[in-house]
Amino acid sequence: MHFWQTLPQPIIGLAPMDGITDAAFRGITARHGKPDVQYTEFVDVEAICRGIPGAWRQPYFAEAER
Repeated sequence: MHFWQTLPQPIIGLAPMDGITDAAFRGITARHGKPDVQYTEFVDVEAICRGIPGAWRQPYFAEAER
């Protein structure tokens, strides 16, 4: 069975927004909205690979999100 078929219908989602849907925001929505699926914001992989300062601040997530 496909992952999406296991979710309750209708699926209500929240699109990732750069600079908005950080770990704190996802924690609030998880606590109050009980989502079936959560996405992190987009990550600049090139910046991480090039070692640009601050690039690792963006992909932070809380241990509870694993």
